[in-house]
Amino acid sequence: MDDKTFVTSSGVTLHLRPVPPFVMAEAQATIPAPEPPLEETNLGLVPNPGRAEYQRDHKKWLKKLDELTFNATLDLGVKRFPIPEDALAQLEGYKEILKEPPYRKEIEQSDWVSYLTMILMPDPKECQKLVQDIIKLSNPTAEQVEAQREQFQPDLAGGGSLVDQSTALAAVG
Repeated sequence: MDDKTFVTSSGVTLHLRPVPPFVMAEAQATIPAPEPPLEETNLGLVPNPGRAEYQRDHKKWLKKLDELTFNATLDLGVKRFPIPEDALAQLEGYKEILKEPPYRKEIEQSDWVSYLTMILMPDPKECQKLVQDIIKLSNPTAEQVEAQREQFQPDLAGGGSLVDQSTALAAVG
């Protein structure tokens, strides 16, 4: 197995692709962080992140962010193939069961992610390993970072700087 494939415990080979960090950041930006409540102090209104309701909201936000990151990584990081009809029917059955008491949960992920996590890899540890492999594939290696750093050497010959001094002085004065 190379670093661009993942073989599930059910024997299915998944083909992985990197998820660009900027794409993931855009997805994560769709869930804004809660604002801490403001409290009146002798310094005026200041944020108070220690309030219990903010702590609760912040924990919910982190959980949503984790779920979104997990789902987006699987959605974008595994090359798709047609989901078998019997698996789609099985997913629909699961979704219907989860809507009923005591669960009352709406599945908030794509059929593709549901297929990966409920049918192909129901073991959470296996899913987490797949996500880790996609993240590893998505991030540059230390060697790649160093190569880019070496390529970006500013020309400072003659005592110059990255910022034109006249532009900097004009901005200040």
